[in-house]
Amino acid sequence: MNAALYWISGVILLFLLAGAFFLFGRNSVNISGAQEPSSLCTMDVKLCPDGSYVGRIPPSCAFATCPVPGGAEEPDVDVKG
Repeated sequence: MNAALYWISGVILLFLLAGAFFLFGRNSVNISGAQEPSSLCTMDVKLCPDGSYVGRIPPSCAFATCPVPGGAEEPDVDVKG
C-alpha cells in the first residue's frame, strides 16, 4: 500500500511539473538578446524577372524588392494568387 501511494504521488508531481512548464516555459527569456519578429509571415516566394526569388519581410509581410541587372530596382508589386 505504501508503494502505491509513492507511485500516485510521483505521477501527480510529474503532471504538476509538466503543467508548470507548459504554462510558464513559453514565456522564457531570450538569452541571445536578439529581438524576435513581431509578426509571422507566410513562407511563399515571388519569382523575379531575372529568375531569382524573394520572400516576405516582417512586420508588413510585403515581398522584398526584386533585383534588376541594371542596378535599378523594380517597383514592389504584390500579386495575390
